[in-house]
Amino acid sequence: MNEPASLTIRPAHAVDAELAARLIYLSMGELADYLFGGVQIPVQEILAGLFLREDDRFSWSRTEIAEWQGVSAGLLVSFVGKEFLRREMTIGLGLLQLCGLWDVMRLSLRALSIANGIETRMDEYYLANMGVLPEYQNLGIGSGLLEQAEQKARLAGLGKCSLIVDLENPAAQRLYERAGYRVVYSKTYPGPAEQAHAGYHRMVKALN
Repeated sequence: MNEPASLTIRPAHAVDAELAARLIYLSMGELADYLFGGVQIPVQEILAGLFLREDDRFSWSRTEIAEWQGVSAGLLVSFVGKEFLRREMTIGLGLLQLCGLWDVMRLSLRALSIANGIETRMDEYYLANMGVLPEYQNLGIGSGLLEQAEQKARLAGLGKCSLIVDLENPAAQRLYERAGYRVVYSKTYPGPAEQAHAGYHRMVKALN
């Protein structure tokens, strides 16, 4: 992997929960508030709780932490596409433990309002979340995490990587395009969801 000498990438651990929640929140933007806000527990506390679980889409078990000169500065959550549905569905169990039934019902209705898009396919390696702390951006950390994901895809025997990027985040889209990703599908959201998340581009890269 051709990452900068100052960058190292390591598996995440439970002690990374607070940092992971912050980075996942950054990667999701206002969508995190739409999906997980308005309940008794703060959004980042919910994300930290989901991170601490073994089997959902935000789990520490599928997360890696990027360190710049020994300081934790970035995050990658990724897994094979065939795990997507199972990991997505188990979020509900985690929310039930964290929030209680009434809040889960409200959050589930919001999730259903944006659930009819395509994020990844079974023959792809999916980059579910990627984030870098603002003070460590433009140092090559994001590119290093993309290379890490491609290496993991090859180890899994997959020839494609995929991700989604917010329609309102052209800077991130340009980063992915420079890395070889191309838009294959775009999704827009109507109604209340549009105020928090206009939609996304699904981007795919074929690996050499």
